[in-house]
Amino acid sequence: MKTKLFLMAFCLGCLYSLQGQKEVELNIIVFPTNALIKIDDQLITKEKGSSSQTVTLSVGKHIISLWSPSFSLVTDTIEIIEGKTNVYKKALRELSPEFKRHKEALEDYQTQKVKQVSMNTAVIAGNAALLWYLLDGTRVDKLNQIKSRAEQDKFLYESSIISGTIEANRLNYERHVKEYEKKRDNLTLFRVIGIPVFLTSSYFSYRFLKKYNREKNELKKPVFNPTNPLTNLDWGVELNQFVIRYKF
Repeated sequence: MKTKLFLMAFCLGCLYSLQGQKEVELNIIVFPTNALIKIDDQLITKEKGSSSQTVTLSVGKHIISLWSPSFSLVTDTIEIIEGKTNVYKKALRELSPEFKRHKEALEDYQTQKVKQVSMNTAVIAGNAALLWYLLDGTRVDKLNQIKSRAEQDKFLYESSIISGTIEANRLNYERHVKEYEKKRDNLTLFRVIGIPVFLTSSYFSYRFLKKYNREKNELKKPVFNPTNPLTNLDWGVELNQFVIRYKF
């Protein structure tokens, strides 16, 4: 009798154990698509770029963990029920403190780089404008206009046949010639003085930019290296790409 009772109890135990181990499908839908999924102690392999994954789990409660390099770790308890469509949907929304710090550092780095480009552009453009002003500054154009008027007065002077007109054209011609020679001499003098001024300005500008750029070039672009809490990997994020580093 005792033997029969023992066998019945053993069979019932085996039946209960098999029933408890029955497996059911779970459809997992997560965002972002690069999120890692871990159920209990098993890391789920998900197709790259896919937001959904179907896994088979035993009936009962399980621990599911989600993590993405930019977001905080999320852990939930799910219950798998037999005879029911089991679906788990989750969108990671809370940015991790580590990523927020990286984002601030990256924005500051980009701001400094924009300032660097703006400063270099302003200094170079300023020196170019100074050179143009010293060598020309519209003075050459004005000088050519006076020369053209002098040549016109000369033609009128030589072609006039009325004495009063001849004298007037001669005086205009001589006045424009003197004005042309004066402005030409002033332009030559301006250039003689201006070239050393430009060279001096360029030298100090070069020294300034060299020091300024050296300080700015010492700035290193922040690299996001979050530690993956689900595996033994480090994730480096640089230039919108993931760099995986093993930790031993």
